[in-house]
Amino acid sequence: MWKSKRPQAIRDLQKAVKNIATFDRAVTRIRLRSVVDEEPWRRCRDARGQPFQEFDEWALASQPTGLGIDCQENAEYFRDLLVENGDLRAWGSILARIARPPGRPRILVQDEDMTRFYRTTTATTGIDRMLLRLIREWPEYYERLCAGEFGTIRQAASAAGLIKTSAKNAWRPLRAAKEAFAAWPTPDKIAFLKELLTGVEDNVRSALLEILNSKKN
Repeated sequence: MWKSKRPQAIRDLQKAVKNIATFDRAVTRIRLRSVVDEEPWRRCRDARGQPFQEFDEWALASQPTGLGIDCQENAEYFRDLLVENGDLRAWGSILARIARPPGRPRILVQDEDMTRFYRTTTATTGIDRMLLRLIREWPEYYERLCAGEFGTIRQAASAAGLIKTSAKNAWRPLRAAKEAFAAWPTPDKIAFLKELLTGVEDNVRSALLEILNSKKN
């Protein structure tokens, strides 16, 4: 009975999970966006016959009631689609439930650990690692990211201080500005510097303006 009532978008996504190589990626992305936005998954029932309360519960539940994300390959596939759609909260909630603990692989014995099959990259700037750290260490930045304040996960991580900018990279904008300034005609440079001195104390400004005027002459 349930099979006949499943919305087309859900049926398509369930098929895509099992055969990600054969389904049109663009179409799957559109289907996923509609399922996240319109929430038809709430009509599904879990193994106990209860309606799913959260998207991540449904996404990880076995088919035919759930989406059936259950391995590294299909998790990465749907991660990319969710991130491209900007549905970062949807992926973040799934990631928090399936990510393996950091460090060397260990034997998983507890029932709740059996769902932690997903291996994240060790790279500091890997999107999964950055997102997990935002969720666990900087939830306020995670909320701002999900609300659309930041264009990318990296921007949110950088604002939270999770990505350290090297001294070499930090000076790049200044070097670029210096090179651009050097190419200006001298009168333009002087006019710009005079404008820059507007907020300087009178005695200092007078001395500097005198120097600039002598350079001009």
